[in-house]
Order: sequence, then structure tokens, then C-alpha cells
Amino acid sequence: MHRWPWYSLAILLLLLVISIVVSRYRKNRDVAERLQRVLDVLLASVLVAVGLLGVVYEVLDRIGVEVRDPAPFTLRIVGLLALALGLERFTRFAHFDGRFSSLEDKLNRLGDEIGRRLSAGVLDGYDNVYDRATTLLRTSETSMRALVFANSFPVAPERFNDALIEHLKKHPTVKYHITFAANLTEVPEEFWSTVERREGGMKEAGVSRQLRITFLDTRKPIGFDILAVDHKHCCIAMSPVAPGDPKSRMESAIVFEHEPEVTKRVRSWLDNLDPLLLEQEDARRLWGRRQKGKAASAE
Repeated sequence: MHRWPWYSLAILLLLLVISIVVSRYRKNRDVAERLQRVLDVLLASVLVAVGLLGVVYEVLDRIGVEVRDPAPFTLRIVGLLALALGLERFTRFAHFDGRFSSLEDKLNRLGDEIGRRLSAGVLDGYDNVYDRATTLLRTSETSMRALVFANSFPVAPERFNDALIEHLKKHPTVKYHITFAANLTEVPEEFWSTVERREGGMKEAGVSRQLRITFLDTRKPIGFDILAVDHKHCCIAMSPVAPGDPKSRMESAIVFEHEPEVTKRVRSWLDNLDPLLLEQEDARRLWGRRQKGKAASAE
């Protein structure tokens, strides 16, 4: 029985160990690439050496030099070739697998980044708009700023107001400033009743100091309702322009989540309204004077 020479076994064992190491460290790109280069050189050397041995054996045989029994030698050459090629294919596919895994991770991160950058979404329906606004307000850590055009009732559903009170109670440092854009000549008594009732609920909950209500007196209260949460999220709602018409009661909104740049610009625009705003008590008195004027004119 012919034995394999010790150096052949040593070479095969070395190649096998390196192949296993490459496959284990393929997630570490730098280490894997260095080991892969070493293995490529060794495998190429084995293949070249085996090829040269085969050529030398053929030449010796043709010129009449007596050599040992060719069968074991041939088997060794075939065995070395098969193992070298097999290990090369194994490590090469492992290397490709590592590359593809790395590429997949990068694509996933890119997809997440694109999703974050393009985080604007469109909502339709009164309930859907306020449900999302409720979710956003619960993330506030510093302050919320809102602008509402008071041309429809109710101004907001009770569940939104309840969630706001709950959040302000849990976070005493969070502030909520809402501005109603309204024609203070035409606003009905129902509007004031709703606002004052909800303000009373906040006083009972002990969060009235975190609330500021202001008014923008405008003859044409048509525009976009806005909610800006900290400097993170922003919701721009297209409120109904003719609440009495069922066909126009659909409310839509564009929501920007995790968009600090958009939210920062919206809040800056809202801050620029401050010189035009009336505090709630001043607006209430102005409304009362105008109502008396209208009654006197009617007489």
C-alpha cells in the first residue's frame, strides 16, 4: 500500500485550516480579504507545482528515464488537484457570500435611510388625521405648537384633548401653544363654550400653566391646520373649507415624521405670527364688543 508523503498531507492540512478560517471571518472584511489573498497564493502554487510535476513526469517517461510505478504518482496528482480546486471553490464562494452579506447590509441601511428621508405620508379622513396627531403629540419632550382655522366644529375630537391632558400631566415641562385663526366677528358662542370647557378640564388636571391659547383675527379663516411636535414631527392638515357641505367634509393631512429640518422651518413661520396674536382674554373681549355692535346695528 502506497503512503502519501508527509509534505503532501501538511500542505493539504494547511490549506484546509486557512479555508476554515476564511469562512469563519468572512464578516470581518479586512481580515477575510487578507486571508483570502494568502489562500489564493497557496492554492495557485499547489496547482502550478502539481502541473509542473505532471509535465516533468511525462518528459521523463518519453525520454526513457525509469520512474516509479506511475499509478500512485498519478493518483496523488489527481488528489492534489481535486482538493486544491475544491478548497479554492469553497473559499471563493464563502468570500462571495461575505461580500453579498455586506452588500445586503448596506442596501438595508440605505433603504432605512431613504425611508427616513422620505418619511412624509398622506392621510385622509377626520379620524385618521387626529389619530396620527395624537400619536405624534405623545412623543413630545419640550413643546408643541398648533395652528387651527376655526371654521368647523368640533375643533378636535375629545380623545385628542384627553390625550393632550394626559401627556402634559406626565411631562410637566412640556408646553402646548395653540393659535385659533378665526373671524372674531363671526365666531359663534358654541366655539367659546367648547374652548372654555376644555380649558377648564386642563385647569382641573393641573396643566393649565403648560397651555397657551392665542387668536389670529382674520376675515377669511381658510388655511392649513398645523401641529409641530418639538423639532421632530410636523402635521399639515387641509381642513374642510365648507363644513356644512357633506362633499367637502373630507379632511386630509401630510405628515412629516422625524423631519427636523421641515419642522424647524414650520415652527419658525409660526413664531413669526406672534406680533399678530391676541391672548384668549383679549380675543374674548373683542368678540363681545363686536357682538354688541352687531346687535345694535340690527336694531
